[in-house]
Amino acid sequence: MDSHGPRKHKDEIVLLHLLLKVTMLESKQSTKKVASRAVAQKAYKKLKKKRAKVKQAEKKELETENSSTQVVEQQAAVPSKWHRVTMRDGCRKATDRSVDVDKINVLLEKRSKSKAEKNYAASDEITRTLVDMEIVYNDEKRQWHTRLLLTAEQKAKKEEKELERKQKSKNKKEPVSK
Repeated sequence: MDSHGPRKHKDEIVLLHLLLKVTMLESKQSTKKVASRAVAQKAYKKLKKKRAKVKQAEKKELETENSSTQVVEQQAAVPSKWHRVTMRDGCRKATDRSVDVDKINVLLEKRSKSKAEKNYAASDEITRTLVDMEIVYNDEKRQWHTRLLLTAEQKAKKEEKELERKQKSKNKKEPVSK
C-alpha cells in the first residue's frame, strides 16, 4: 500500500459527505425528492469502481514487470533433458542402485513426447513400465531417482491390486446380459 492510501480514503469520505450535503440541498429545492442515501450510494459505487480500476492497472503493471523475469527464471530452472538425482543432490528418498540410465532417460523422453501429443495410452504404458522398474520421476523438474526395491510380500500385494484393477476394467467393458 502506498503512503497516500489512508489519506485518499479520508478524502473520499469527505467527498461523500459533501456530495450528500449537496444532494440534500438539491432535493429540498427540487420538486422531485430523491433519497439522499441512494445518491450517496451511487457516489460510493463510482468511487469504488475508480479504485478498482486503479488497483487493476497497478496489478497489470506489476504482472508485466514480473512476467518477463519469471519466464527467464523458469527457462533457466527447468533443464531440457531428464537427469537422475541422488541423495547427494538432496533427494532423501533416492537410493543408489545400478540401473540403465540411458534406457530410463529414453523412456521418460518418450513419455513426455506422448503426453505432449496427447497420446495418453502410450504415456500410461510407459508410466507402468517405470513403476515396475521402481523409478520415481518429477515432470516439472525433469528429474528422476530410484527407490528401494519392494520385498516379495509387497510385490505380491501390488500384483494382486493390478489384477483387481484389470478385472474391474474388464467388467466395465463387458455388457451386462439379462
